[in-house]
Amino acid sequence: MAEAKCQKCGAPFDFDSATKFAKCKYCDSQMYIDRSGSGFFYMLPFQMDDRTAEAIFRRWTAGSNMAKELETNARIVSMRPFYFPVYMFKRKYQGRETEFVMPARSTTLPGMHALKIPAGDIKVFDQKVDIGNVPLEQPDISMMAYLGNMAGEPVEQALVYFPIFHIRYEFEGAQFDVVVNGSSQEIYATYFPPRKALSYIAIGLGGFAACTFISFCIVFNPVMGLIGLLLTIPAIFMGGLWVASHK
Repeated sequence: MAEAKCQKCGAPFDFDSATKFAKCKYCDSQMYIDRSGSGFFYMLPFQMDDRTAEAIFRRWTAGSNMAKELETNARIVSMRPFYFPVYMFKRKYQGRETEFVMPARSTTLPGMHALKIPAGDIKVFDQKVDIGNVPLEQPDISMMAYLGNMAGEPVEQALVYFPIFHIRYEFEGAQFDVVVNGSSQEIYATYFPPRKALSYIAIGLGGFAACTFISFCIVFNPVMGLIGLLLTIPAIFMGGLWVASHK
């Protein structure tokens, strides 16, 4: 058995050295136990359901940088909600309190190193919390892996569970991963099918060449140059419009 102090009421309590989670018998606060000591145990509740997460994903596929047919042809292979663990470190450094958020679990999913804890939405994870059938992924990275590199005086350390939707989708025979933050509605993706740029480059180079030629015409024959300019501008515009609607 080992001993730690509750981060909320300061009461001492014993815990098994193999246990990573404990509850204070005086104030019922849930805590995460690490070799570095005890810390609060928090969570961010889901602010959306599966249908809303899918709608956010569909809006994202319609972005201007995405492949033209992605919105209509992307097929969702799987969508999995879960709670992802991160460590929240509050440190006092040079007279200011700074918050650091680090992943508590190894992962290759996009966005898990960029999570930010919104003010006011965080809740203490206690016996009143009902997470339903949504799984909690367990930490496999120790707090100690981060504490040694942090400057300043510690104010608070905590384990926080983030609500996450992991969406895997298929497009033109390839599969891609997207993460939707179930709290802030942010979406993260490392790779996605981009809009093909070759046609835009061709339109740009063609327009540049035409304008260069017209500028020479204006010098030697202003009338012909003006006529060429009036014909070239609509042609470039229509070409760009066609590329935007077909690529």
